[in-house]
Amino acid sequence: MEAQIEKVISWFKFKAKTTTMPGAKKMYQMAVAAMEKQQKEDWIPVSKGLPKTTDPVNVTWTNNDPAPYYADIKGKRFTACAHYHRWKWWWYSSVCQDLLDEYGESCMDDEVDGAIEIIAWKPIGEPYKGEK
Repeated sequence: MEAQIEKVISWFKFKAKTTTMPGAKKMYQMAVAAMEKQQKEDWIPVSKGLPKTTDPVNVTWTNNDPAPYYADIKGKRFTACAHYHRWKWWWYSSVCQDLLDEYGESCMDDEVDGAIEIIAWKPIGEPYKGEK
């Protein structure tokens, strides 16, 4: 879905530059602004809410205290998939989700390290449905 939205935004930007129809340029620019705003709003800052289930979600995270050999990633933002359960974040895996659902805990290797800050999250989109 994200890739499709990017294609539509690119197309509208192209049309805004090349259209000769009166008023169309402004319409295309408004459409681009609305879609870009929606993309930003898809992310939910953790300060505004947390997932209600153990279903995997996309997360934006940063490492505030990396090992010395990873010092160049300090404070940089990355994305990944994770689970949220009982006030803890866990890196995504289907086994981890099964253990969280059944026992309320997973192995320590799946738990997000204390140096990692999860900044925001959003639900994972719908699976690909194939060509029509």
